[in-house]
Amino acid sequence: MNRLPQGYQNSCIGKIRQGGVALIVTLVFLVMMTSIGVTMFTSTRMGQDMAANFQESNRAFQTAETGVVVSLADESWNTNINTPSTGEGTTGLGYYEFERDFKDFFPLKRRKSQIYSAIHFHRAQFAIESKAEVKAAEDADLIAKATVNEGVYLIVPKM
Repeated sequence: MNRLPQGYQNSCIGKIRQGGVALIVTLVFLVMMTSIGVTMFTSTRMGQDMAANFQESNRAFQTAETGVVVSLADESWNTNINTPSTGEGTTGLGYYEFERDFKDFFPLKRRKSQIYSAIHFHRAQFAIESKAEVKAAEDADLIAKATVNEGVYLIVPKM
């Protein structure tokens, strides 16, 4: 008779009873790891999209701010202050257009050392609106828009 050692017989009986459990545990573990991986991928992709949208909206805002700066550098307000001034242009970031409207004059505050200035100059209030559009390329769809409204005081000579 072929007799097996006592320890060997007990281990075979244990393996026969546990054969299906190991497969089920492994499959459950694999499903859990796959769902964690898919969740991490989705979360990372959403974070990238949010960062790209923020970058494009920031580019549009910077382009609109460029319109405000160009509006202030425009010397047309010296010739006829009451006429609205408009302009447009492009930067490396996108396209902008601005409109500057005169609102009102305000007197300068008189100080003893600035009497000449108070007699010959005004504070002029302007409202500046600058709109910007940013595209990925010339023929691409619009990515972002921004509008900047600013109130500005400039010291101008009395007319």
